[in-house]
Amino acid sequence: MLEKFAKIEEAINKLIIKMGEILVSLYLKLMPKAILLRIKKINHAFRKSIYNIKAFYTQFTTNLVFFVKDSILQLKKSKQVLSEKAIVWNQKRKQLTDSLKTFLLNSPLKTTINNLNPIKERIKKEASKIFTKEKAPYYVLAGSAVTMITLGIIAVAQQSRFIYLSENPNRKPASVQQYDVKPEYYYYKQQTTMVQNIKVPLQVSSVAQMDSLTIDFSVRTSTRYASYFLKENEHRLKDYFFTSVEPIVSDFALDEDGKEVLKEKIQFEIQNFLDKEKVEGKVLEVNLQYVIGS
Repeated sequence: MLEKFAKIEEAINKLIIKMGEILVSLYLKLMPKAILLRIKKINHAFRKSIYNIKAFYTQFTTNLVFFVKDSILQLKKSKQVLSEKAIVWNQKRKQLTDSLKTFLLNSPLKTTINNLNPIKERIKKEASKIFTKEKAPYYVLAGSAVTMITLGIIAVAQQSRFIYLSENPNRKPASVQQYDVKPEYYYYKQQTTMVQNIKVPLQVSSVAQMDSLTIDFSVRTSTRYASYFLKENEHRLKDYFFTSVEPIVSDFALDEDGKEVLKEKIQFEIQNFLDKEKVEGKVLEVNLQYVIGS
């Protein structure tokens, strides 16, 4: 029974295969030639690509095998050469060491070292007497003091340098420093001071006449300190004018010439005052601001 079914199945399979071949042949006959040629070209290109890939793989594996074998041979040769060089170097190093040892043992250096041994022992003996355990704390204390003093000096030097650089960040050495020359009028303001209510005595012939002049004026000196001194000691200057200045003639007109005479008198007396007080500086200019008789 089973054999009959097997025969029937085999007949059916043959029939299916036959029908498939008929359908394929019919499909190929009905398919346009252009499409058929295109399919053949694609199939040919695919097979060619497969062939090229197989050829490349075969060539690559062959070259890789040869490369690995050649590399192994080169490594073996290099290892052999290095081992031979190492042997030669060890032999040369041993010869050099033996030669140096022979030279040191047979040269005057050995004798010199032997002669220095007693001196070395004596130095050790003297050092052991000085650096004893009892004196060790004193040496430690002295070393600590020296260290602290040294660190203090270094700290002071660094701080001084920091202060100097912070105050003079762009300062150059004095040999190359270029100083700007300021005009004379730059210091006029510092050299000039204002004096008020100075009484200059007048020489009068009757009680009805004015006996003094009250003057406000500005004075410019050659030094800033002289101007500062006059400003800070204005009361002493007033006392000087009131008690020490000789009276001037009162019958002159306060025109330009009279004012010049008055300015010269004030300049002369202020210069005498500075000289009396031993203040360095010259009175360069006096300008009257206000004059009134009293």
